[in-house]
Amino acid sequence: MRKKLLLVATFLLAFMIFLVPIRAVESERCIIKIHLEDLQVQSSNMNGVKFYVYKIGEIDKKGDAKIYPKYGYETYPQNAHELDLVAKMISKKLEDKPILSNSTDAKGEMELVLDEKGVYLLMADDDNAYGVISPFIVHLPYYQTIEDVQYGPLYTVDVEPKASPKPNTPGESDGPNTPDKPNNPNNPNTPDTPTGGDTPTDEKTPGKETQTGDSSNTYLYLLLIVISGASMCIWKVKKGRGC
Repeated sequence: MRKKLLLVATFLLAFMIFLVPIRAVESERCIIKIHLEDLQVQSSNMNGVKFYVYKIGEIDKKGDAKIYPKYGYETYPQNAHELDLVAKMISKKLEDKPILSNSTDAKGEMELVLDEKGVYLLMADDDNAYGVISPFIVHLPYYQTIEDVQYGPLYTVDVEPKASPKPNTPGESDGPNTPDKPNNPNNPNTPDTPTGGDTPTDEKTPGKETQTGDSSNTYLYLLLIVISGASMCIWKVKKGRGC
């Protein structure tokens, strides 16, 4: 009986020894869950938005996140604003191919499972019917502090990417279009509607300054004629002739 109990205990011990490493490996699988926000725009569709994952760094032995030196950032960003700026800069000079990609479902949700820890940059395909999505950076595993208590390492992160509606293309609008009122060529009494610029006023009425200048020139010409006539009379008097 003791031999049987010893055999069972040995079997259970061996089972526990092999089971613990397997569970540890499974727990270290990094998972990124993406949830798209509702942009409250009728033309926005959350379904089928494709995301690409790029590995841009690693987690060192101390558990600190490090971006690869080739991207020019020796210090890992310390706040959300810095993360946004670094993500946009790195997205413009990516050289490596994405290691993973996936698309959202009808609810705008998606799950990405990564086999190794590290620092990752995620970018959405520009050709989507949802909106303009900013690239973002996550690192796994990570630690979280809640009420002065630190939790971690955590291998699953939930992300809601920053996004905005796409700008309307020419001819498109979220509201009803109001057609321009055309001029009626068959009615000569209907004046053309000005399309822009200043409305003419009395001070800016074309031709008024020209008219004032023309009147001054007329008086000048008359004055010159009178002076010329007087000069001729004086010249004739001196010559003994009458005017």
